Amino acid sequence: MRNAAAGLPPDAGVSAGAAAASRRSASNAQSGAAVGRLQASGEAVEGGGRDPGFGRGGAQRGQAPAEDRIR
Repeated sequence: MRNAAAGLPPDAGVSAGAAAASRRSASNAQSGAAVGRLQASGEAVEGGGRDPGFGRGGAQRGQAPAEDRIR
């Protein structure tokens, strides 16, 4: 009823909330894709040896180190 009193369509709050959720989802997808690209490229993850940011030289979540992977 508040929307009608303010002259807004009845679903104005719903569509605004959906748009915000969509933006958050897109942002999360972009950051996830960036991490995935880093992990997929052996050089970026490994950093030419042991990269403290990624633990044991590219072996993360059960992956073999890049030098042991078949390319």
